[in-house]
This record gives sequence, structure tokens and C-alpha cells, in this order.
Amino acid sequence: MLGVSRSPVREALSRLEFEGVLVSEPNRGRYVAPLASERLQQLVDFRLALEELAVRSFARYAGEGDFLQLLAAVRTLRATATSELNSAIQADLTFHRLIVALARNRPLQSAYAALLSEFQLSIRLTTQHYSSVEELALEHERLIEALRERRTDDAVALMRSHILHGHDQLLAELGG
Repeated sequence: MLGVSRSPVREALSRLEFEGVLVSEPNRGRYVAPLASERLQQLVDFRLALEELAVRSFARYAGEGDFLQLLAAVRTLRATATSELNSAIQADLTFHRLIVALARNRPLQSAYAALLSEFQLSIRLTTQHYSSVEELALEHERLIEALRERRTDDAVALMRSHILHGHDQLLAELGG
């Protein structure tokens, strides 16, 4: 119906299963794995480590063009309406992927890309705890300001706070 052969679909499903996004049960098929609080905590811990490295590397190598790219990503985020959660999540994710890309560290980029689908799930769930897109955009702008002023430790703390925004509420919702 979609003009796609079964092999690439099976391969994609197997990859999602390997990444922990899908669970396979004999005679029942595959379904989205429930996000257990323990798995969420592991993902957040790993994401914090990766994005701290990204912030520190970005601060070391960033030029004016890099800051302009981050500011453009925040403008895109601000342009999304509060009711368009999917657009806000994608704009937020674009910002984070951009910092990782501009960190100029290939192993970091590979590790981040490998878990991106799982990061997206937790980002989707925690983003719902923002009162507005404006609040989300302000967190990004504060981070850019700290990076621009080469206050790396402050930037790391701001990134950490941003990633953990809504995390405790989500853990409570999951019963963890």
C-alpha cells in the first residue's frame, strides 16, 4: 500500500526493539515498550552526561556562526504555538541536536544519535510540564547567554536544570 518492501520495515522494527523502544512477544507481535521509571532514570543520567560533554565542547570551539544557529533554533521554538506540542518538541530537539553537532565530537554525536528515539520519548513526556513555549525558549536563551559569555559551568548547570525540568513529576506519574 505504501510501496515499501517488508525487509526495510522489519529491519526498522528490529532496530527499535534493540533500542528498547519496542517489545516483541511471540504470537502477539511488537508494541511500544512501557517507559519504566528505572529506564527513564538511566536515560536521563546518560543524556545529562552526553549533553554536559556537548556544552563543554561547544563552549571550547564555538564561533559567532554557531551562536547564530542556536539563536535561529530558539526563534523557531518561539514561533510554535503553545497548543502545538509536537512542533515545540521538535524545535527543542533541534536545539539539542545542534549543540551536539556543533560540539565537534564524533563519538558524542554517535552516542547521542543511537539513543535519540528513546530521548525523544522522555522529552515528549517532560515537555508537557512546561507552562508555555515561552518558558522553554527562555531556558534556551539563558543557556546561550552563558555559553556566549564563556561561563561554561553555568551553562552546564542550566542545561542540567533544563533536562531535569519535569523529570520528578514524570517519575511520580510513572510510580517511581
